[in-house]
Amino acid sequence: MTRMVNRSRPPVGRQPEAAVQRAVAGALEGLTEGQLRELLPSYGVTDDGEIDKVVEKFRNDAKHQHLQIRSIPQLLERTSRSTYPRSEVEEEVKEDLSGRAPALQGRRTVTLHRVDNRDPETVRKAGGLFGWGVVTIEHARLIAANWQKMGRRQRLDWSRNWKAQTASKSDDLPYVATGTEAQKGGYDYTVTLPLQWEGEAGTEPVSGPQLGADAWPLSRATVLAIKLDDEVILITGIPAKYIKNLNAPPAVPPKPTRLKNPGTPQNPGSHG
Repeated sequence: MTRMVNRSRPPVGRQPEAAVQRAVAGALEGLTEGQLRELLPSYGVTDDGEIDKVVEKFRNDAKHQHLQIRSIPQLLERTSRSTYPRSEVEEEVKEDLSGRAPALQGRRTVTLHRVDNRDPETVRKAGGLFGWGVVTIEHARLIAANWQKMGRRQRLDWSRNWKAQTASKSDDLPYVATGTEAQKGGYDYTVTLPLQWEGEAGTEPVSGPQLGADAWPLSRATVLAIKLDDEVILITGIPAKYIKNLNAPPAVPPKPTRLKNPGTPQNPGSHG
C-alpha cells in the first residue's frame, strides 16, 4: 500500500453535529461525523471523495446493531478492504505512534509493569505493546479531551466500563493496561514512560482517576494515559523504546521435569 499520510491537512467543512451513539463504550463512543472527518487524515485518508465514502459507511452501519463499529481501522476495512486492509492501516498507526513518541531524557517519567502472553520476539516485531484497535495520536487527544470534561464519578465509571471490555480481540479497544508492581502469569515487561499527571503540570488538581501526558497542553501530547489507583491505561500503547527488558529472558516459571517412570523411586542426583 503506497498511501501517504498527511497529518497536517486542515479540517474539512460540512461537519454534522449529531453524535453517533454507541451501545458499547469504546474509542468511537460519541464520535460525530464532523470529528471523524477531522480524524481520518491521521489514519491516512486524505482524499475528499474517500473521506465521504468512509463517513457514509460510518453513518449507515451505525443504524444497525449487528454492524457495530468499534475502531477506525475496522471502519476503513469495511469501507474498502482492498484500499484499507486493516493490518496495514494499524501498522502505519503503530509506526507513527512510535516515531512521534519522545525520548525519555529530560522528562518526568513513571515506571510500570505489563504482564503479557506475547513473547519478546513478537513484541519486537510489533514495535511494542499495543491494543487491538489502535488509535492515532490525534484520536487519542480527542479521547483525552472528552475525558477532561467529565466529573470524578463519570471518569471512574467510564474507565471501569472501558477496561471491563477487554475480554477478547473483538472488543477492539486501543489501550494497554499496566500496573505499578510486577505481576505473575506471563512475560513481565518493565516500561518507563514520559508522563505527567493532571495537577503536576499546571493543570487543576483532581481526585480519583487522572489523565497523564508526556506534554501539556493536550495539543502537544504524543503519549497519553489514564491512572486508576495502581493501574495505568496507556491509550497510545507502549512503543518498544520504552520497554526496558525487551531482550531479557521471559519471567515464566519453568515447567516441571517429567520422570520416565513416575512410580519408580529415583536415586539421589539422578537426572532421569
